[in-house]
Amino acid sequence: MSTAQAQKRLQLAFDRLEAAARRVKDRDPGESADGAALEQVRAELAETRRDFVELERKAAGASARIDAAVVRLKAVLDS
Repeated sequence: MSTAQAQKRLQLAFDRLEAAARRVKDRDPGESADGAALEQVRAELAETRRDFVELERKAAGASARIDAAVVRLKAVLDS
C-alpha cells in the first residue's frame, strides 16, 4: 500500500469516527446509551488506530529511505 493510499484510508477512518461521534452527540439526552452504537464507535476507533499505526509505520519507512538517499547523494556530490 502506498503512502497516499494509507493517508486516504486514515482520512476515511477519521471521517467515520467523526460521524459516529456526531451521532452519539446528537442523540436525545433522554435516550439511553445504545450498546450497538457504542460498540460501533469502539470498532471505528480501533480501526482508526490500526490505520494510524500503519500510516505511522509507512511514514517512518519513507523518512528512512529519504534520509538514506540524501546521505548517498551527499556522498556522490562530495566525491
